[in-house]
Amino acid sequence: MPRVVVFDGFGGPEVLHVVEEPLAEPPAGEVRVRVEAFAVNPLDLMMRAGASPAPVPLPHARLGVEGTGVVDALGPGTTGLEVGDPVVLTAVPDASARGSYADYTTVPADRVAARPAGLGVTEAAAVWVAFSTAYGALVEKAGMRPGDHVLVSAASGGVGRAAMQIANVIGAVPIAVTRHAARTDELLAAGAAAVVATDQADIADAVGHHTGGAGADIVLDLVNGPGQQDLVQAARPGGTLVVAGFLDPRPA
Repeated sequence: MPRVVVFDGFGGPEVLHVVEEPLAEPPAGEVRVRVEAFAVNPLDLMMRAGASPAPVPLPHARLGVEGTGVVDALGPGTTGLEVGDPVVLTAVPDASARGSYADYTTVPADRVAARPAGLGVTEAAAVWVAFSTAYGALVEKAGMRPGDHVLVSAASGGVGRAAMQIANVIGAVPIAVTRHAARTDELLAAGAAAVVATDQADIADAVGHHTGGAGADIVLDLVNGPGQQDLVQAARPGGTLVVAGFLDPRPA
């Protein structure tokens, strides 16, 4: 029978164990995916530790926010996909029931997309959630345009790096925020137009320097902790703050 990774209590990796479960048929509007690879997303770690912003029902909770595989079966009425299609998937918002740490998972059809050509399974498993999160925040929510100065917190993470790449494609100017100046060179290589290291500089002062005193047009906060106030101070009057993460459990 197909294998599934589950956990019955919160803790470290030791709480995970593998069980076998019957292969379920997908209901209407859903697809079953034969998983080829899955990523370890920060949300997975938070769920396993009991620190997720959403409740995780125990026992027998699953893990796996994202992954990639091949469509194995279609539920009644599901259109736009065929058995055998290579796809990327997300199990959000109910990864505890549909997680990708499994041989198979079943998700609504709108939570899969065609796997990008040219990507191997390991790359595809790890990029879709990061890039779709960044694109949704910057383009769909904030309306990012060419020339916008975009301040990206937690820039060395997956979503932060995706945000900088998307900003560059559109013609915006990504300014990376990191806690450590030692990351400056790698962030510049990853696409940042400028880097603000908070162990050496005040964010608002540094952003003012890089924007000619105007401030950031868009602030992308991927942490949502007490440091948010420093990010807001770096925005121009009338600028846009988009929160797309919750890496810090403390109130903003």
